Amino acid sequence: MSEPNAPSPRLPKPESLEAKFKLAIALPYDQRAKRKHLLVFGFVLDWFHSTYGNALASVRHVAEKLKERDPTGKGLGRTSINDALADLVTWGWLHQEDGAGRNANRYVPAWEKVCVHPVVDTTDGETCVHPVVDAGVHPVVDTKLDSVHPVADKDPSTRTRPRDRVTGTDGQDCAAPTAPLSAGLSAADAGPAQGGFEELWLAYDFKKKKKEARAAYAKLAPMGALHASMVEAARAWQASWAAQNNPGAPRFHLHKWLEREEYECTPPSAYKLKERRLSERQATGKPHEKGAPYPRRELFTITGSNILKEDGETDLSIDVVDETGNAKDIVFNLECNSEDAQYRGQRQFAKLCGAVGIHTLEDSSQLHGLQFVRVLRGKFEEYEYEPARARREAA
Repeated sequence: MSEPNAPSPRLPKPESLEAKFKLAIALPYDQRAKRKHLLVFGFVLDWFHSTYGNALASVRHVAEKLKERDPTGKGLGRTSINDALADLVTWGWLHQEDGAGRNANRYVPAWEKVCVHPVVDTTDGETCVHPVVDAGVHPVVDTKLDSVHPVADKDPSTRTRPRDRVTGTDGQDCAAPTAPLSAGLSAADAGPAQGGFEELWLAYDFKKKKKEARAAYAKLAPMGALHASMVEAARAWQASWAAQNNPGAPRFHLHKWLEREEYECTPPSAYKLKERRLSERQATGKPHEKGAPYPRRELFTITGSNILKEDGETDLSIDVVDETGNAKDIVFNLECNSEDAQYRGQRQFAKLCGAVGIHTLEDSSQLHGLQFVRVLRGKFEEYEYEPARARREAA
């Protein structure tokens, strides 16, 4: 055992590179720590700096940065990041400072693990090592009663702050050990969500597929601040939908809303029903010739093109003229909320490109002036596309 008056070894200062290094190499020796804990704790240490303002970062930002740093490009999911933060707070590697309102909680490394000397209980000669944030107040092990409790510093020679002007007591006698009031990583709250799934269900107010929605919520397992932001976003989405005054306006089911992380996106402000395009027969009032034989082949020349984007969908409209000079447009659905519709649209467009001899399309203007043959082989068949020479050969 060391001598009582022996000088204590020099310890690193909080927030210094040496303190961060010592904390970083200490966590792997915690048998509870896994890969997610090491990655998140390392990010907190790297990101934290209270001197130059609040080093804030959302969980999404943390996830993006960890993915960038990972040579495999995998990183960590947001749920794993929230879980890791909660564990690190529970285990004492991080201190959590509650945010107010929508402000996220902040996480501060437990500098006292490497920046504070152990305290020696000279009564029984046993050493008690514990974190000391306030130099005048700290938990001390009472070896006689076998209990841990806060004990005020009664030695006036160690007083580090003046007495309270009102009560006359030392300010240290009234305080419990707390984490340093410094700015740190901003992330989701590590505490449990207050209202849980039912609060979110009522806020979103779209009473369909509750079982799927509950499962999606349980998979995310959002903590307090993330849950609160979800509830607020759900109310905003519901209000935006109601403001349209259109019962036919589409809405995401809650489980899809959660899976697509729409709660981090701006709610749609309006919905406009797409106008139904009339067929040539409906537009002109001229019925097809009764008993017209199949297959039917039409020769077209492409005269223009236009990209149409609306409600997250992308259509390519191609202007064409037939052999008689009649103009029309052919529309291909390239991006759509329906996977089947998007697949059919992209497949049809690929056939058109093959018919005009373009294998790499960088701009739709490359199609202008080219000819192709559109073929319909039956009443309920899809259109097919052939090179223009096929029409001449058939003739």
